[in-house]
Order: sequence, then C-alpha cells, then structure tokens
Amino acid sequence: MFKLHSRDNPQAQTTSRGQLIWFTQRRPWLAYALLGLGLLLLLTGTGVRIREGNLMLAGVSEGGDLLVLSGNLHVTERARLDSGLSVLCCNVLVNGEVRGDVQLLAGNLHLGPRARVLGDVGLGNGNYNQDPMAQVAGTSGGIGAAFWWAVVRAFCLVPALLLAGGLLLARRWWHCSLFERRGEPA
Repeated sequence: MFKLHSRDNPQAQTTSRGQLIWFTQRRPWLAYALLGLGLLLLLTGTGVRIREGNLMLAGVSEGGDLLVLSGNLHVTERARLDSGLSVLCCNVLVNGEVRGDVQLLAGNLHLGPRARVLGDVGLGNGNYNQDPMAQVAGTSGGIGAAFWWAVVRAFCLVPALLLAGGLLLARRWWHCSLFERRGEPA
C-alpha cells in the first residue's frame, strides 16, 4: 500500500496522484484562477472558428474570428467577413471585405484591387503585396495581439476549463475521502 502526502505526515512518500491533490490543497487559488481564465475566455467574444485546407469564401460570414491552420485561402469579391481573419500558414488572397484584422503568421498575403480591410494587416514572415486600389483602414505591420488572442481562445479554452474543473473535483474528492479514512464526518 502507498502512503499519500497529508498535513499530518509531510515526510510520507507521495504518488503522482497524492502530489496533485496536495498541490490543489495547498494552492486552491490556482484551480480557481484556471477556472476563472476559462470562463473569461468563454465570455469574450463569440469564439473562434477553426478551418484547415484550401478555402474560398464567397458570401457573408458572421460569427467569431476565423482561424485557418494551414492551406490556401481566397476571399472573393462577393465575400464579407464580419470579424477578423487569422491564418497560420500558406497563401492568402483577399479581394472582398474583412471587418477586422487580417493576420498571417507565415506565407504570402496579397490584397487584390477590390480588397477592403477595416482593421490592421499583419504578416509575421513571408511576402506582402497590396494592390494600389486595395483599402486598408488600419496599419500594416507585424502580427498583432488579435492574432495571438484568437490562437489562445481556440486552443486553450477547453483544456483550461477541463483542468480547472478536474482539479477542483479532485480536491473535493480528496478532502472527503481523507476525513472518511480518519473516521470523521465529511
């Protein structure tokens, strides 16, 4: 049988489960902070839509920011994006209207003659071509905070909520089972 780390015997040998439970008993604020961060991410905006592969946007697109992981993206002349556009890799051709930032981490970004971007245009690494007729309301430069915020919302929301909920449940389970072993009421 293994010994779990407890307040009564701090020198007892611990298991990984015991270390995790001990950590949440000593620092419950961490689990609450993770839960709070997950809820904050959930409440900020309508979320992020994640796509992959070769895409062509031809109509009105409403909702949260669009995050394209890899592939070629073509925003046609008839297209209108009501939010930001973030692309991790490859080629982006914009000929329609984007009512937010256009961000590309690595690849080629081309704004055609009918392109209208109401936010900033950012490129991390690659080539940027803008037609003289293209309209950009914001600035052109490097990757901005909007890109990284979209990535965080896309990939960290669910794991943060699951981890925080699991830590809080484990803390509660450990607290109840510790008192039951001692013969005290929970």
